[in-house]
Amino acid sequence: PFVYAAALEKGRSPLYSLSDAPLFITLEDGQTWVPRNYSNDYEGDLTLRDALKRSKNMVAIRLGQEIGPEAVQDIARRAGIDTEIPPYPSIYIGSAAVYPLDLIAAYAPFANGGMRVEPRFIKRIEDGEGRVLWEPSSFPAVAMSPAVSWIMTDMLREVVDGGTGYAARNPAIGNLSYDIPAAGKTGTTNDATD
Repeated sequence: PFVYAAALEKGRSPLYSLSDAPLFITLEDGQTWVPRNYSNDYEGDLTLRDALKRSKNMVAIRLGQEIGPEAVQDIARRAGIDTEIPPYPSIYIGSAAVYPLDLIAAYAPFANGGMRVEPRFIKRIEDGEGRVLWEPSSFPAVAMSPAVSWIMTDMLREVVDGGTGYAARNPAIGNLSYDIPAAGKTGTTNDATD
């Protein structure tokens, strides 16, 4: 979602279209990287909204190439990912290793009006009479504009409501079923290592 959020910041619309055709990318060392969609099917031109909903890697990679790794790294950092994200083309489909807590924190601004709030393990420390001895500062920081946050949340809602995350809505497919508002993103791991 950080690729899409960075693209929105750069003026792209959810209706902006890119090709979902196969890609062959020559890396700096001369090797060729041939990414693929998880489903191994390709659908031609797709809007950003549909590509995110269907988790189309080729569109995400092309979009990342258009906006550049710096834009993706920047919004991910502002959102809460503190680990280094290398400028490789594979980061556009989530190849960078990050701490789970960082990833959880980085998704929060999508649903929080663009505001980043640090996760806290300790809410406060009180003495025996209830006086607060210590409390962490709770000043939210702006990670993205409220408009980008709202559009991304709406796009991520479609992932759950009818895209690759639909198993969460349909008891015939998945183990969970609920009808409350939800937004999310599916993903696969690199060789099932993470």
